[in-house]
Amino acid sequence: MSTKVIAGSDPSAFQVSWTGFGKINALSGLRTGVGVWALLGTKHDVTAAEAAGPTFSAALVAVCSVDTAAIYARSLGTGVSAESDTWIAIYGKSQSTSGGPGIMGEAVGPGVVGKSQTWHGVYGETQSTTGGAAVCGDHTGDGIGVKGMSKSGIGVWGEGPRAAGWFHGNVHVTGQLDAGGDITCANGSDCAEYFDVAGQVAVDAGTVMILGEDGMLLESHREYDKRVAGVVSGAGSYRPGILLDRRPVGQERKAIALAGKVFCKVDAAYGSIQAGDLLTTSPTPGHAMKVQDARLAFGAVLGKSLKPLSDGTGLLPILVALQ
Repeated sequence: MSTKVIAGSDPSAFQVSWTGFGKINALSGLRTGVGVWALLGTKHDVTAAEAAGPTFSAALVAVCSVDTAAIYARSLGTGVSAESDTWIAIYGKSQSTSGGPGIMGEAVGPGVVGKSQTWHGVYGETQSTTGGAAVCGDHTGDGIGVKGMSKSGIGVWGEGPRAAGWFHGNVHVTGQLDAGGDITCANGSDCAEYFDVAGQVAVDAGTVMILGEDGMLLESHREYDKRVAGVVSGAGSYRPGILLDRRPVGQERKAIALAGKVFCKVDAAYGSIQAGDLLTTSPTPGHAMKVQDARLAFGAVLGKSLKPLSDGTGLLPILVALQ
């Protein structure tokens, strides 16, 4: 048994029939290409009584054979509202190979909202081979593109053979971050920690720093100084991979490389530097020099040079290893 449904401006494009799969099955004609079109004003234009069907059947199934939307809903309130107690509230599947989304929502408020008590609130599936998204959230203002919330489980779950999640931009975590595998920093070379810096003179990246009497750091200025703390991170082509004790406000603070590779100011006037030479503080402010006296260097070693410097001053890559 089938009947026509008057919904929108072209009722001849719709044919609704009861089926064994879904409670209502709407197949679109080629005149509009839309499985179900409901243009809603202050009230619903179409009201359908619930039909008997299997427990996991669909309340509404829309199939479209042309390149357009299977379901299109426009409303002053909610365009599409779906609730599920046992399965999927909203299921979107796209077979487009050109990047068509499985589910797309546009609104002044939330674009797509899905709630479920047992499984997926919103589920999207795509067969795109060019990077199309199964579920896409796009926000042009200061709001949230995609938001996942759970009172007792997982807010957002990602799974994929190449990457479970991909973020283009900064990621902020307010809670604990657990990693079951390796943490890779593609552009990071050292482990650095922020320290308060004494004085009003600006300190450049690559400067050798020592501990002051008040716990603040200051630029090194004498040889074989056992107060050596590290090198200001960020000089040359090396960037810190891990930053500790970062604070949003406060006095002048610098990230000091405590381990790893960092570019350091060195002065070869106190001895030609070769790769592998131990380095310590020098009389030249903020510069390291080659260790010439092992007895004086005990407790004042900054690290090892990774490249040579025969004379003059410059930036050398070193391996920070305080000892």
